[in-house]
Amino acid sequence: MSADRFVFKLPPLPWPTNSLEPFLSQAAIDLHYDGHHRGYVEKMNSLAREYPELQNLSLEQIIQRYPGVVYNIAAQIVNHDFFWKCLSPNGGSPTGNTYALIQTQFQSYDNFIREFTDRAVNHFGSGWIWLAFNPSTKFLMIIDGHDAYNPITDGYIPLLVIDVWEHAYYVDYQIRKREYVNNFWKVVNWKYVETIAQERIFGNII
Repeated sequence: MSADRFVFKLPPLPWPTNSLEPFLSQAAIDLHYDGHHRGYVEKMNSLAREYPELQNLSLEQIIQRYPGVVYNIAAQIVNHDFFWKCLSPNGGSPTGNTYALIQTQFQSYDNFIREFTDRAVNHFGSGWIWLAFNPSTKFLMIIDGHDAYNPITDGYIPLLVIDVWEHAYYVDYQIRKREYVNNFWKVVNWKYVETIAQERIFGNII
């Protein structure tokens, strides 16, 4: 790979950087996307120059095959790509099969929100909180993902995620983590969640 060629690219955001206000300010998005997310992509390209075998693999393949630093950098790119898609200026509520599954497995949508929120607020250190589906048990799971964890490494199907690394919320919320998590629910892109669920889950269990 030549020095001016980049195997891994930073995808554009699915919405303008000021469109999630007041959940996240444009300044917060700019720092998170252009600073942290872009930084991981740049580090991944440096690793691909050092280890050419990475150049022929997708990021998803890399995080299922490589441990340590390579995993961490690749997973952080995948996680951020997914996180941005889970957000929408229009927000909304879950519908269809996803909503029905949440209702059934968490007893109610409110119970799910409560449990997910508490896990996110009480998560210690850096990481990601995931809603994922376990194909083996046919159950939804709320997973406390530490550091760069991604559920696909355990064979689970990611449906929704919130970034609870401090850099995700500190610009706008400082230490008010619960406020950040509470406001997250106003901008969740449930249409995206439902699309993933229809493609990856319901064809197999309904």
